[in-house]
Order: sequence, then C-alpha cells, then structure tokens
Amino acid sequence: MTINIKDMDRIAAKLKDAKGSDNYENVLQKYTGPGTGIVWDEETDTLNIASDWYADANGDIVRR
Repeated sequence: MTINIKDMDRIAAKLKDAKGSDNYENVLQKYTGPGTGIVWDEETDTLNIASDWYADANGDIVRR
C-alpha cells in the first residue's frame, strides 16, 4: 500500500478514533506496519514519515 501525504490527516484521525478500542492494533498495523513508511507516536497522537522514507514529487511516501 502506498500512502500519500494528503492521506496522513485522515489516517491520523482513524488512529485517534481507534485508540483504546479492541480494534486499535489492527488499525495501527494496517497503516503503520512494515513497508508503509509512516509511524504513529502514541504519546503525541501524531503521524510522521519514518526515517529512511520521504515524500516524493507526487506526495507518495517511498523508501530512500
């Protein structure tokens, strides 16, 4: 799955909504699992681009 930076606010909202639910781990893995290029900071509820990844000219998050 390729994630675009335009989708990050929507994904962050889904993660915030799922936090504390039984489904949280599934949602977390769907969006921040291996190969996605984004990481979720549970302390600050922020979504960031993982190290060694960047947003290309189209906004797609890709590995360096």
